[in-house]
Amino acid sequence: MRQRGRPSSSNNVVPLATTRQRVPPPDDLSATERKLFNKLTATCPHLVDSDFALLQSFVQATLLVRKHRHPNTNDEAKLLHTACKIQVQLATKLRLAPQTRIGPKTTARRAASAGPTSAYDLLDDDDEPN
Repeated sequence: MRQRGRPSSSNNVVPLATTRQRVPPPDDLSATERKLFNKLTATCPHLVDSDFALLQSFVQATLLVRKHRHPNTNDEAKLLHTACKIQVQLATKLRLAPQTRIGPKTTARRAASAGPTSAYDLLDDDDEPN
């Protein structure tokens, strides 16, 4: 007996590779830089080989911010400010910041399903007359 309808295209499906190669750390990174680099590549699966140079710069800017987070001189404060600016710009370009990975519609849906945002919202619900 012949099947009705359009024939299945399941024979034409090409399986996608489920494993991907992480971006290897460059040889000229210090041990601390290499550790942060590996942590980023492990937790951010969207990073690819073309992100290599930006990721290296982001790691170096992040460690510079950590080193000078309590500036003692005006020059250190300027360095901290510049490193923070670079860090934020690179995080945005590399899609490391949450707002660059999640669309506005997804954020709105999550906020709507999250329920009350504060204890005051819960109190307002209790004050309604019956």
